[in-house]
Amino acid sequence: MGHSAPIDAPRHAQPLTPVPLPLHCVQAIQDVFADLACVGAVTTTTDGEPMTRVSNGCRFCALIQATDAGRVACRASWRALATRSDRTPRIATCHAGLKYIHARIEVDGHPTAMLIAGQFRVDDTPLDTHRLARMVGVDPGALNEALEEVTTLDERMRTRLGIWLQKVAHTFEEIGRERAALISRLRAISDLAVLDRPD
Repeated sequence: MGHSAPIDAPRHAQPLTPVPLPLHCVQAIQDVFADLACVGAVTTTTDGEPMTRVSNGCRFCALIQATDAGRVACRASWRALATRSDRTPRIATCHAGLKYIHARIEVDGHPTAMLIAGQFRVDDTPLDTHRLARMVGVDPGALNEALEEVTTLDERMRTRLGIWLQKVAHTFEEIGRERAALISRLRAISDLAVLDRPD
């Protein structure tokens, strides 16, 4: 004999836990943006925890992020971006000496995430790769070799990067608002279904 649900089971709607951003959409857009801009990109929480895979990552950063110490340092660097008060994306220097830039993503006025574009240089100023290698536990020779492959963006490309970054962040915000509205409608329908259920 089959088992039916207990007749005294509570008749309330199942909670709907919204995800602020549909990450499959975010990842696809981020991948295209990173390839076109010739930078690495990642979307993180406001605490610096990655929500997506890194798009178009360089070997230099991959070596660093392959170690526990490197990942901790990168996430602390990302987290520091959230404390910046400027609303206009500005280029900054990460813990490894490369450049990055970020844009906030807000949904309904609430900070939801950050879009970070980085893993590039603006000139050939030497980096202290031996110190960095010791800090994160990476072979300094491999790090030096990988540094030569890092993209250098000229002033024109850096200006474009800031504009593109802001446009992509605004796109993510619109996607987030639409998702939040859809979840709200689904919750309302679910609640109505519970109210209409006979006793």
